[in-house]
Amino acid sequence: MRQNDERIGNPQPSHVPQTSVGGLSYVIPTEIVDLPSKGLLYPEDHPLYGKEFVEIKQMTAREEDILTSATLIEKGLVLDHLVQSLLLDKSINVKTLFAGDKNAILLNARIHAYGNEYEAASLCSKCGSSNEITFDLLEIKNKQVNYESRLTQLDLPKTKFKAEVRFLNSHEEEVLAKEIEKIKNLGLGDSRITTFLKFIISSINGIDSAEGDVNHFIENMPSQDANYIRDCYAEMKPDIDFSLDIECKSCFVTERREMPMTAQFFWPKL
Repeated sequence: MRQNDERIGNPQPSHVPQTSVGGLSYVIPTEIVDLPSKGLLYPEDHPLYGKEFVEIKQMTAREEDILTSATLIEKGLVLDHLVQSLLLDKSINVKTLFAGDKNAILLNARIHAYGNEYEAASLCSKCGSSNEITFDLLEIKNKQVNYESRLTQLDLPKTKFKAEVRFLNSHEEEVLAKEIEKIKNLGLGDSRITTFLKFIISSINGIDSAEGDVNHFIENMPSQDANYIRDCYAEMKPDIDFSLDIECKSCFVTERREMPMTAQFFWPKL
């Protein structure tokens, strides 16, 4: 078990997961996970406000049951239930976590449950060859970004307007995905770009996004401004940096690419 006392003080007995049956007593190891958000994006009433890390327990047979639950897999809830089970502080609702913080928890849990090696296929963009790569998950780090609050102001390159954008948490990202699907099912076309922008833009030149003029502007925003906002959001969003240097075994070209995430990430061939 990692020695966490130096970082968070002596843990309270009620917070330390343990199991005891008859004469068997076992304290479940815990780990400290550094949060990509550094706790800076949460509201003041959130348990992780101002917290740079969170403590989780290592995976047990109970978490294995969650991972293999057909019902949770079918509903797309398996990873949320896994994270909720791992969190020691039960006042934290997994839905309120930022996706990057949740990814950090999942990465830590995977390493300590199944080891740091992860095998996946990667297609070379130069020659098209498929390479079986063994990734070292210990090489994956948090993105290095600078922000002080959930709101970030951007100077748009085309219109020269000032756009204030906010980062979405996990629940809001789910609501966004459902809204895009709803619009699509109504036969109103693909609205993923404009809907995304309406979700993350808080104001334009100080005018609140609730105003109709802002929505009208978003729908008619120059592509240069729209792409700038999307690129900045992707770059600044608190998350794990899944990009790694990958060498093709056929043409020997090395590229920096996103590590592919497959079902084998949490269901490795042991």
